[in-house]
Amino acid sequence: MKSISIICSTVNNVQIGRCWQENEELVKSSAPEDIWFHLDDESSCHLVLRNTMNIPVNKIDKKILKRCALLVKQHTNKCIQHHKYNVIYCNIDNIEICGHGSVQFLDEESVKRVCV
Repeated sequence: MKSISIICSTVNNVQIGRCWQENEELVKSSAPEDIWFHLDDESSCHLVLRNTMNIPVNKIDKKILKRCALLVKQHTNKCIQHHKYNVIYCNIDNIEICGHGSVQFLDEESVKRVCV
């Protein structure tokens, strides 16, 4: 797993899973308030934003959300950097592992999107 710090108004730590085994371990080891990111309808790395301050998803700084989405795009091999992609995100407690790194949502309506 790769760890990165994002500095906006605060320091935010993220972890990126680079294969399905790392993706599953990342989800399993995350706290319920952490925020999960992934390409919409594509296979990609999983990224988890550590949400130690327990900030609601809709209150997270937009710059941090955009940076996390860009990191998902940058760490997914098949992404063409000048193309636009939708990245989905939600609290980690809204996803359930289905095997081999795939997940399902417990509440589809709480999944947000950002285009990068």
